[in-house]
Amino acid sequence: MSKVSRAMDGNEAAAYASYAFTEVAAIYPITPSSPMAELVDLKEEQARMEKEIAKLEKEVQRSEKKLGNEKFINNAPEAVVAEERAKAVEWKQKLEAAQARLASLQNA
Repeated sequence: MSKVSRAMDGNEAAAYASYAFTEVAAIYPITPSSPMAELVDLKEEQARMEKEIAKLEKEVQRSEKKLGNEKFINNAPEAVVAEERAKAVEWKQKLEAAQARLASLQNA
């Protein structure tokens, strides 16, 4: 597999890097100097973030319920329990990031 290089401006590079490193591709800063800022519909983005937050809250609740189940903790292999704990941490981090993004949109 060979690497492909291409020229891009800073906004495109930031968008590319953000998309590559996060599942929520819209969590990169859009500054007033960015031409992309004009293309964002704030109400639509807020609605999308609220939907994403609801989804993440369900995942956090599901994970916490599973980890709160003594039968699961006692009977599941340690690797499975550890994986579920890692997922719970990841869901919480994603939820916090989405909530912060929504707050920044509401303050914009």
